[in-house]
Amino acid sequence: MLKFDTNGVAAALVKAGVGLPEDFSIADRSYAAMQQGFLEQAFSESLKKWVLELGIRYQQECEDCDDFARFAASVAQLWNAKSANEGHALAFGEFWYVKDNGDAHAINIALVEGGKVVFYEPQTQRIVELSEIEKWNATMIRF
Repeated sequence: MLKFDTNGVAAALVKAGVGLPEDFSIADRSYAAMQQGFLEQAFSESLKKWVLELGIRYQQECEDCDDFARFAASVAQLWNAKSANEGHALAFGEFWYVKDNGDAHAINIALVEGGKVVFYEPQTQRIVELSEIEKWNATMIRF
Protein backbone atom coordinates (compact mmCIF):
# COMPACT_ATOMS: atom_id res chain seq x y z
CA MET A 1 0.00 0.00 0.00
CA LEU A 2 1.30 3.43 -0.95
CA LYS A 3 2.02 5.70 2.03
CA PHE A 4 2.64 9.45 2.14
CA ASP A 5 4.01 11.84 4.72
CA THR A 6 2.68 15.41 4.79
CA ASN A 7 5.24 16.59 2.23
CA GLY A 8 4.33 13.66 -0.02
CA VAL A 9 0.64 14.58 0.07
CA ALA A 10 1.41 18.19 -0.88
CA ALA A 11 3.82 17.09 -3.63
CA ALA A 12 1.25 14.70 -5.15
CA LEU A 13 -1.37 17.47 -5.23
CA VAL A 14 0.99 19.95 -6.89
CA LYS A 15 2.08 17.32 -9.42
CA ALA A 16 -1.61 16.79 -10.29
CA GLY A 17 -2.06 20.53 -10.94
CA VAL A 18 -3.92 21.28 -7.71
CA GLY A 19 -3.36 24.78 -6.37
CA LEU A 20 -2.55 24.75 -2.67
CA PRO A 21 -4.67 27.45 -1.06
CA GLU A 22 -3.81 29.38 2.07
CA ASP A 23 -6.41 27.23 3.85
CA PHE A 24 -4.56 23.93 3.29
CA SER A 25 -4.66 21.62 6.31
CA ILE A 26 -2.93 18.30 6.80
CA ALA A 27 -3.78 17.00 10.25
CA ASP A 28 -1.78 13.79 10.39
CA ARG A 29 1.84 12.82 9.80
CA SER A 30 1.23 9.69 7.72
CA TYR A 31 -1.36 8.85 5.07
CA ALA A 32 -2.31 5.72 3.14
CA ALA A 33 -3.56 5.86 -0.44
CA MET A 34 -7.03 4.53 -1.13
CA GLN A 35 -7.72 1.84 -3.71
CA GLN A 36 -9.75 3.47 -6.48
CA GLY A 37 -11.93 0.37 -6.87
CA PHE A 38 -12.77 0.50 -3.16
CA LEU A 39 -13.68 4.20 -3.47
CA GLU A 40 -15.91 3.58 -6.46
CA GLN A 41 -17.64 0.49 -5.07
CA ALA A 42 -17.65 -0.46 -1.38
CA PHE A 43 -17.09 3.05 -0.05
CA SER A 44 -19.68 4.60 -2.38
CA GLU A 45 -22.26 1.96 -1.48
CA SER A 46 -21.61 2.50 2.22
CA LEU A 47 -21.83 6.29 1.92
CA LYS A 48 -25.10 6.05 -0.03
CA LYS A 49 -26.52 3.73 2.64
CA TRP A 50 -25.59 6.17 5.43
CA VAL A 51 -27.10 9.12 3.54
CA LEU A 52 -30.36 7.20 3.01
CA GLU A 53 -30.53 5.83 6.57
CA LEU A 54 -29.95 9.25 8.07
CA GLY A 55 -32.41 10.89 5.68
CA ILE A 56 -29.87 13.43 4.48
CA ARG A 57 -31.20 15.47 1.57
CA TYR A 58 -29.64 18.45 -0.12
CA GLN A 59 -30.92 21.70 1.37
CA GLN A 60 -29.33 25.03 0.48
CA GLU A 61 -27.23 26.37 3.38
CA CYS A 62 -28.38 23.56 5.70
CA GLU A 63 -27.32 20.24 4.20
CA ASP A 64 -25.40 21.37 1.18
CA CYS A 65 -22.17 20.53 -0.61
CA ASP A 66 -19.76 21.33 2.22
CA ASP A 67 -21.78 19.20 4.63
CA PHE A 68 -21.78 16.26 2.20
CA ALA A 69 -18.01 16.60 1.69
CA ARG A 70 -17.37 16.76 5.44
CA PHE A 71 -19.62 13.74 6.05
CA ALA A 72 -17.96 11.68 3.31
CA ALA A 73 -14.50 12.48 4.71
CA SER A 74 -15.64 11.37 8.17
CA VAL A 75 -17.12 8.12 6.84
CA ALA A 76 -13.86 7.43 4.96
CA GLN A 77 -11.82 7.85 8.13
CA LEU A 78 -14.19 5.52 10.02
CA TRP A 79 -13.71 2.90 7.28
CA ASN A 80 -9.97 3.42 7.62
CA ALA A 81 -10.10 2.85 11.37
CA LYS A 82 -11.34 -0.69 10.63
CA SER A 83 -8.68 -1.39 7.99
CA ALA A 84 -5.11 -2.62 7.98
CA ASN A 85 -3.79 0.96 7.69
CA GLU A 86 -3.00 1.14 11.38
CA GLY A 87 -1.01 4.26 12.16
CA HIS A 88 -1.95 5.98 8.89
CA ALA A 89 -4.80 8.35 8.13
CA LEU A 90 -6.59 7.84 4.83
CA ALA A 91 -5.56 10.24 2.06
CA PHE A 92 -9.15 11.38 1.55
CA GLY A 93 -10.30 14.86 2.43
CA GLU A 94 -12.39 17.89 1.61
CA PHE A 95 -11.79 20.02 -1.49
CA TRP A 96 -13.48 23.40 -1.78
CA TYR A 97 -13.03 25.26 -5.05
CA VAL A 98 -14.45 27.74 -7.55
CA LYS A 99 -16.12 26.09 -10.53
CA ASP A 100 -15.58 27.30 -14.08
CA ASN A 101 -18.97 29.04 -13.93
CA GLY A 102 -17.87 31.05 -10.86
CA ASP A 103 -19.91 29.13 -8.29
CA ALA A 104 -18.25 27.83 -5.14
CA HIS A 105 -18.48 24.08 -4.53
CA ALA A 106 -17.17 21.47 -2.09
CA ILE A 107 -16.37 17.85 -2.92
CA ASN A 108 -13.74 15.35 -1.83
CA ILE A 109 -10.18 14.72 -2.94
CA ALA A 110 -8.28 11.44 -2.62
CA LEU A 111 -4.87 10.04 -3.33
CA VAL A 112 -5.30 6.58 -4.77
CA GLU A 113 -2.90 3.79 -5.65
CA GLY A 114 -0.11 4.92 -7.92
CA GLY A 115 -0.17 8.39 -6.37
CA LYS A 116 -3.00 9.55 -8.64
CA VAL A 117 -5.26 12.36 -7.37
CA VAL A 118 -9.00 11.92 -7.93
CA PHE A 119 -12.00 14.09 -7.11
CA TYR A 120 -15.14 12.58 -5.62
CA GLU A 121 -18.65 14.05 -5.64
CA PRO A 122 -20.21 12.81 -2.38
CA GLN A 123 -23.73 13.81 -3.43
CA THR A 124 -23.69 11.33 -6.31
CA GLN A 125 -21.02 8.96 -4.94
CA ARG A 126 -18.98 9.24 -8.17
CA ILE A 127 -15.47 10.22 -9.20
CA VAL A 128 -15.64 13.43 -11.23
CA GLU A 129 -13.25 15.25 -13.54
CA LEU A 130 -12.33 18.87 -12.86
CA SER A 131 -10.88 21.30 -15.36
CA GLU A 132 -7.30 22.43 -14.90
CA ILE A 133 -8.61 25.84 -13.77
CA GLU A 134 -10.97 24.25 -11.21
CA LYS A 135 -8.09 22.18 -9.79
CA TRP A 136 -6.01 25.32 -9.47
CA ASN A 137 -8.87 27.35 -7.94
CA ALA A 138 -8.94 25.48 -4.63
CA THR A 139 -10.08 27.66 -1.74
CA MET A 140 -9.74 25.04 1.02
CA ILE A 141 -8.23 21.58 1.24
CA ARG A 142 -8.37 19.57 4.45
CA PHE A 143 -6.99 16.09 5.00
